[in-house]
Amino acid sequence: MKIRFLILMFLFSLLLMSCSSGNIPFLVRTTPTSPPFSSESGAIQAKFHYWNGDRPVRGQLFYLAELLPVEGELTGGFVPALDTTVAPRAESNELGEVLFTMVPPGRYALAFMTPIGPILVNDEKTNKEILIDVEVEKLIDLGYVGLVLEPDQFEVPD
Repeated sequence: MKIRFLILMFLFSLLLMSCSSGNIPFLVRTTPTSPPFSSESGAIQAKFHYWNGDRPVRGQLFYLAELLPVEGELTGGFVPALDTTVAPRAESNELGEVLFTMVPPGRYALAFMTPIGPILVNDEKTNKEILIDVEVEKLIDLGYVGLVLEPDQFEVPD
């Protein structure tokens, strides 16, 4: 019994050491060891900050809302559809970095949840929704993305 306990403690210690190598905790690494896409998917990365650029958006869950084509009089347009249970999603780390992996090809709008519901992310320069066309075997880098909202409008206080 004592030997089992020691073996379990040793294995647990090894696990902890392997997970905390370097300064970055294993849960927030944004550089995958394998490609973030496959021959049937693509990937998107971005670094989010608040509109004035003074701090990163940390711990926020972002989604990719599928853009569905509109038919009828408005043919050619698109409507975002967000089902948070199945939509591609990724959480921003301490630096505001987000990496969406294994995203099915298609057209998407970038969104995040607030206490009042989902909001599409606007480009801070054009003030238009950020629309993304995902292709297989491609990593799309959106670079720095500024959120127009202030943190107290959607973040839950600590």
